[in-house]
Amino acid sequence: MFSTKGSATAEEGTALEVTDLRKSFGGIEALRGINLTLQSGQLLALLGHSGCGKSTFLRCIAGLEQPTSGIVRLGGKVVDEGPLHTTPARRNLGMVFQSYALWPHMTVLENTTFGLRARKVPKARAVSTASEILDSLDLGKLLDRRPDQLSGGQQQRVALARALAGSTSLILFDEPLSNLDASLRVGIRRTVRHAQAEFGFGGIWVTHDQEEALAVAESVAVISDGTLLGIGEAAAMFGRPPNAAVAQFLGDNNLLEIQRADQNFAYWPDAAWRFQIDPASDPEANTAVLPADSLRVHLADNCNEDRCNFAQVLDTEFKGSGSYLLLMAGNSRIRALVPSTDVAPGDEVHVELSRPVWVTHAFEGAETTLTGPEKVHQKVGAEG
Repeated sequence: MFSTKGSATAEEGTALEVTDLRKSFGGIEALRGINLTLQSGQLLALLGHSGCGKSTFLRCIAGLEQPTSGIVRLGGKVVDEGPLHTTPARRNLGMVFQSYALWPHMTVLENTTFGLRARKVPKARAVSTASEILDSLDLGKLLDRRPDQLSGGQQQRVALARALAGSTSLILFDEPLSNLDASLRVGIRRTVRHAQAEFGFGGIWVTHDQEEALAVAESVAVISDGTLLGIGEAAAMFGRPPNAAVAQFLGDNNLLEIQRADQNFAYWPDAAWRFQIDPASDPEANTAVLPADSLRVHLADNCNEDRCNFAQVLDTEFKGSGSYLLLMAGNSRIRALVPSTDVAPGDEVHVELSRPVWVTHAFEGAETTLTGPEKVHQKVGAEG
């Protein structure tokens, strides 16, 4: 369904193909050889911290920035290669911005038909097309209102309607929900899912919010420092990340350097822990991924020492539906997310794993140990 490798020719049904895309600003390399293929109708979430290159990537696809090198194809047609640079207006893309980018002096209907009228679509057809889309987004009764008479959620739905009205097969979303409060974000995510199912558009959804990415997209790509770290189906990327860098960014994971006891069990020498390995793990990999919510923590009083993974509680943090525990295991700190707890700082505890452990490959730049108590307060990917 998707690929990270460019090819010489676009396959049938390919909406976007990027080959060795690079972009530099002065001496700063913002994009470092990105390869990505997006099939028609596929919605991909591009996750990354602030400054990682995700918005630069989107701007290159939109034609707002010219790549330093590489090839961009839209629908099989080359739009960027060497000196060739197709302008944004000729790319037949939709774009939804963080700031909505609505014309303040135009009504909802006028904003939605703007692109159609710029392309000389007859007025009656433009109005009919826009009105149908606005109705599907529950904006049919607001056609004569101007942006300053709309809520933030309504403005963002108008921006989506304008992108859909262009009859484009690919829409680019540049952190479109970051200016909305939590309740509005949930509603807009639902609207986008329904619109995508109805209109069948493909898209790239840029965000730093993992919950948002999972809510709107079927596939996830992770970018860091201008490099694409991994891409895949959302559930697989979270449950079985392809490398330690992806595991460090997605979810809430502890990364441990382990030794293989045999093909079924691993040994973590730093804390003398032993646990079962997910049989689908690569036998050559040696970085264990322990999600915080996969750890079960019990007081160690009645534990058989030969079968126990011991740790000491350093700190606890109540999270409403559960608690974070910061644990010292051997010489390393790890974190656990438990539904409830009767332990306190200083307690000796036994840690069980609720499922076999996925073991993945190291990736340059990924941490495999936790170095400070502040980690218990950090939600990976929550900033940027």
